[in-house]
Parts: sequence; structure tokens; C-alpha cells
Amino acid sequence: MFKIRDDHRAAFDRAARESYERRAVPLLREWAPEATRGLGDEAIAAELWSLEPEAAAHGLGSEYGLACFAFATLLLGEGWSSDPACLPARIVLNSPALGPAAKATALASFAETMAQSSGAARRGTEG
Repeated sequence: MFKIRDDHRAAFDRAARESYERRAVPLLREWAPEATRGLGDEAIAAELWSLEPEAAAHGLGSEYGLACFAFATLLLGEGWSSDPACLPARIVLNSPALGPAAKATALASFAETMAQSSGAARRGTEG
């Protein structure tokens, strides 16, 4: 029987994470230029990975789901999930009727709408 050793699995995980970062960081810069201005690539990647557990808890464990969750956080700011103004996003995230991709897309659309209606992203516009 073929068995993957822990060190091989760790190397694969590291390579997969690095590959995702190379794609996700520029994407987040494109999606949220104001919110990422002044942030280095390492800071954006660290933010992305720090959000992974919360995104996964909402069923957004895919690359697309995590990117949309990070996008929402960049635009709405840390703690957006407890902000009363973001109740519609929480309802979407907790909906059993929506699949992960639909939740991710709806969350990203909500965040973009909120940011546009406020005139700017709440975080990252200084500088």
C-alpha cells in the first residue's frame, strides 16, 4: 500500500500554500486596491491565512471562498462579522440553503456594496 510520509505531506502543503499565495495576493490587490495599498505581500498573505479558520467555519474552505472572505475583511474591517450593519452577510453565511460558492459570491458582493456606499474601504485607506 502507498503511504505518504508526514514530511512529504508537509512539503506538499507548503508548496500548495505558496502557490495559492502567489495567486491570491495579486487578486486581493486587484479586488481591493485601496484596502491593500501600503500593505506588503507578506502582510496580505498573513491576513489571508489568519482568516482561514473563520472562513472554513462558514463553509468557505475553498481557495475562492477564502479569497472572498479575505476580500470582505479587507473592505469591511476586522470584526465585521459582529457589526450590526453586516447582519445580511451573517445571514447569508449561516444559510443552509446556499452552497459555498454562492455564499462566497454573495459575501463579496455585499462587502463591495457596503464599501461603495460608505465611499471607501474602512481599513487600509490611510497613507
